[in-house]
Amino acid sequence: MHTELIKLGKRWLGWLILGASLGLATAGVLLVAILSRRMQESFGGFPSGLVAGPELVAQSFGSMFMLVLGAVPVGSEYGYDTWKNLVARHASRVRLLAAKWLTLLGVLLLGVIVVSLWSQGVALVLGSMLDLPAGEQPALSQILLRLGVLAWFLAVLASVGFLCATLTRSSVGGITIGFVWLSLDGLLTMVERVPMAVKRWLLTPAQASLNAAIAGQPAALPLWNSLLVLLLYLLVPLIIALLVFRERDLT
Repeated sequence: MHTELIKLGKRWLGWLILGASLGLATAGVLLVAILSRRMQESFGGFPSGLVAGPELVAQSFGSMFMLVLGAVPVGSEYGYDTWKNLVARHASRVRLLAAKWLTLLGVLLLGVIVVSLWSQGVALVLGSMLDLPAGEQPALSQILLRLGVLAWFLAVLASVGFLCATLTRSSVGGITIGFVWLSLDGLLTMVERVPMAVKRWLLTPAQASLNAAIAGQPAALPLWNSLLVLLLYLLVPLIIALLVFRERDLT
């Protein structure tokens, strides 16, 4: 994992995604602050600012960012034809690929924490500069749960990109197939004729139901159903990728 962390740190893509996420979070929080001032509404405060930026990023380009982040570490090894050398130096293919996946999740979690803290700082500064009241704040535990669900959702997207890149042996193929899958998931969620028996196993309704449950609102799916769906979408892509990679001919 240490080697994979160094490789990720040297790639410009990860830093570009982090920088873009911080920029989007800043722009989004600034826009909300301006609108709140015009409408004379409360804004920012602690701890609501912690989740404002990450949610704005996730609702804009976050999904694509995660597909790219998941696909490139695997697909680039095929592009540079380095898998043969890497496999020769490791006793287990499964451990090698699993290390990439675990490193990816660790970097993703760290990125969410950085964007969250940055978002809170920007919200507090703007609230003070524009003299906006913070208003009533939700409990810190509720905010942390929302952040946890958001990080879990983003990890699922990265895991799907990871699998698709493994199957196609290409970063571009992994990103493209992942984007098509995510689009179909959202489309099926919105179509009323799709039966609930199908929707209950889609990613989008599961995330929405978890957020509703955290906020104390009625949820479309039971809690166990939402948790199971997110767990399956996180782990099944990894398991399939490991099985495929273990038997693949890299010569």
